[in-house]
Amino acid sequence: MSEHLLYYGNDRINSIVNDSQGTFSYQNEKIEYDGNLVPFYRYHDAGKTAVLNYNDLIIKSSIKYGVDSDFVRAIVYIGRAEGCSPV
Repeated sequence: MSEHLLYYGNDRINSIVNDSQGTFSYQNEKIEYDGNLVPFYRYHDAGKTAVLNYNDLIIKSSIKYGVDSDFVRAIVYIGRAEGCSPV
């Protein structure tokens, strides 16, 4: 079975929301922007917004699977904050 790597913040969030398997990858990430490859940077506002937008689902899923909701929030935060570019 091949490993399913999740390079982008939205893919990581969808994996969590849809309860699908995958491996989060952050090392040396780059995205294409305006024909160029640019590095990802941590962007606090994107992580914060994702947590706020998904909070109801985070709570429901945490209860359903018996996982601490703050732990899930941390995963969503870093998945989104690390998946953004400043450009």
